[in-house]
Amino acid sequence: MISTDASTEALLEVDSLTVYHPDSSARLGAVRSSSAKVVDNVSLSLRQGETLAVIGESGSGKTTLARSIMRLIPVEGGKVVFRGQDLAHLDRRSMRRARRDMQMVFQDMHGSLSPHMKLGDQIAEPLVIHKIGGDRAARRSRVAELLDLVGLPSDVTSRYAHMLSGGQRQRVCIARALATNPLLLVLDEPVSALDVSIQAQILVLLQKLQSELGTAYLLVTHDLAVVRHVADRIAVMYKGRVVEAGTTAEIFGSPRHPYTAALLEAVPIPDPELETGRFRQLKPAVPPATHPGSEGCVFRSRCPFAIDECEAAEPPQVQRSPTHAVSCFRAAADEAWTPV
Repeated sequence: MISTDASTEALLEVDSLTVYHPDSSARLGAVRSSSAKVVDNVSLSLRQGETLAVIGESGSGKTTLARSIMRLIPVEGGKVVFRGQDLAHLDRRSMRRARRDMQMVFQDMHGSLSPHMKLGDQIAEPLVIHKIGGDRAARRSRVAELLDLVGLPSDVTSRYAHMLSGGQRQRVCIARALATNPLLLVLDEPVSALDVSIQAQILVLLQKLQSELGTAYLLVTHDLAVVRHVADRIAVMYKGRVVEAGTTAEIFGSPRHPYTAALLEAVPIPDPELETGRFRQLKPAVPPATHPGSEGCVFRSRCPFAIDECEAAEPPQVQRSPTHAVSCFRAAADEAWTPV
């Protein structure tokens, strides 16, 4: 377990969170196997006005982590503490009240907007659900304010989702998420489906909104260029575990886990000669051999630096600085060791 704690005064604290995906092939009542564990003992924290990015390959558990924090997916163990309340133990009514202060922007902007409702009604829906804004005129005024905030014209309220471009639809999703003035926004790949020029516009918008509103962002993405531009801290996930965590400068400047280094190596260089001459040291993804009673390092089958200890037990957490931690036997044995 690696904690990304940067302050004792956290808006969101996730402690030893564990999430399983249902095994459809298992018999009813059968014990879940370790292969069904999607988020494994993850801890992180997030302060108000801060951006924490969760990065990793597809299938690393990033989106499951985000959805379990929002309690859209049931958790098997651990805590999700938001503003002092453990969300995992709230009843339905209390959870609805908590969601007023924490909202999510989903990766699938098309699926998250109804094709049958006018966009003005969709933006106003959180106001209706949480009984904010009083009468219909007050809600219309709030919707107009939100559209102005995200840079959309007021006539968007009378349109349907299919009438807008991808960038405009994403701005509508952000406006809807901001309707309740949340303290936390969970952003699941908010720009992955957009053209590069539109991505830049959305990122600038998110930074502007954060500076004006003080909203904290939990950003789920695989795009390291986006992370470098907007994140304060980074948590690197692999197969459900956080293997390294630190500030953006620490992760990009001195990565200590081989997986982190491999992710950085994979970022394309806009020079054909340099790009074709790069050495990719990461091994292909192969399911590791498992031994009863010991899982070992989840990255060992792909790691070019793996040693015998990697097979025997889960690697220890090494604290490189108050904000930088890594889970690796090599890093624990040699303080000066680096995978690059």
